[in-house]
Amino acid sequence: MIERGSLRLVPSAQRFMERARQAESSGTSTEALGWYERAVAAMESAPSAGLADLLRWKGTCHRECGETADAEKLYRRSAEVAANVGYALGEAHAANCLAIVAQRRGDLNRAEVLFGEAMRRALIAEDEPLQAMIEHNLAILSSIRGELSLAEDRYRTCLRRFEAIGDEAGMTQVLNNLGMLLTRQRRLADADGTFIEALGLASARGDLLSQGVLELNRAELCVLSGRLDEAELSCMRALQIASQRGDTLRRAEALRALACVQRSRHEFAACHAALAEALTLSAGAEDQLLQAEIQRDMGDMHAASGAAGAAQGAWSQAIAGFRKMGATRDAAELESRMLELMPARRSTGSSELRS
Repeated sequence: MIERGSLRLVPSAQRFMERARQAESSGTSTEALGWYERAVAAMESAPSAGLADLLRWKGTCHRECGETADAEKLYRRSAEVAANVGYALGEAHAANCLAIVAQRRGDLNRAEVLFGEAMRRALIAEDEPLQAMIEHNLAILSSIRGELSLAEDRYRTCLRRFEAIGDEAGMTQVLNNLGMLLTRQRRLADADGTFIEALGLASARGDLLSQGVLELNRAELCVLSGRLDEAELSCMRALQIASQRGDTLRRAEALRALACVQRSRHEFAACHAALAEALTLSAGAEDQLLQAEIQRDMGDMHAASGAAGAAQGAWSQAIAGFRKMGATRDAAELESRMLELMPARRSTGSSELRS
């Protein structure tokens, strides 16, 4: 599916943009950013709608590999160019992207305002693809806040929208996030089928980014199902894809998933090392939710190894992180677990990791 914005590019910029898109899907982020830079240079002599689109797409390339500050700068520049040339749809897209940045940084209220602004503009422009994208992002926001029924309704609504316009990339993203939601609800058979469907779509398009993300989320499902060898294979495939793409954010997520497998096998030293590296990488990417999730996993690892004090400390940090960004359901669930588990573990008195 060709984005309408690509029709506003001069021929050389169009070629560079297409090379960038191919590199994003099946190459490296460094290669993609190089092609985007050439495309921007070909359009930069005068502000235009095409330039606004290119700046936004380049920003998303930065965002997808965890370079959040660089992404935000490009999104703001895109919004300025769009406003200067009267490109209302470009302003809507930029608002949607800035909302994703706010969400990553844990400012869910700001994200909701920006998503609302983006949707208002998209409805005025009668742009169905953008409406579906924003509906998807609102579903993710609902999921973070613990509004699981609303999130599922929104996922299924935007899935139908993407199907209607033939957007398989959008369908893949929605199926991935729906699979995560079903996993969270322990509807494991439904989640597995959803991930497999999404992997089929991503593989057919040669979409390495989506394949890596899907492998990660399926690994979590396999751990819950007790299929640790299968989970480890998914983690290793995700790590390989992240390394191939130079994607530090996905590397952090893959290390977190691998640590879960290692914890299940009582390989606590390896688990600790993986989580520590993941926490450092997620901090660099400014991903507040991932940082809180890693702190929760740190607590789970310490609890499993008998280190009650360390577990309580890590869980307390995770709860603070969840509450700060409005992920109240995650915070409440972890607080309940602490109340149930900590009294029984205090008698161990151990603070050592055992392998």
